[in-house]
Amino acid sequence: RSEELQQLKLPTLIIAGSKDLPCVASARLLAKYIPNSEIAIIPNAGHLVNIEGKEMFNEKLRQFLKKIGH
Repeated sequence: RSEELQQLKLPTLIIAGSKDLPCVASARLLAKYIPNSEIAIIPNAGHLVNIEGKEMFNEKLRQFLKKIGH
């Protein structure tokens, strides 16, 4: 529910693989409603984005954690 998502307070990174179209659509919807969220679409990766696009996945995660101070 969008009302519940809008209440989230923590910075949120939403990651999806470009070949997993249902997850990309869901990721975009989540990013629309979660304040202080970022979305990363990893090219040429499917549902197992952390395995299929591990280098870029890890880099996006490192950048996000650095940005929020962790």
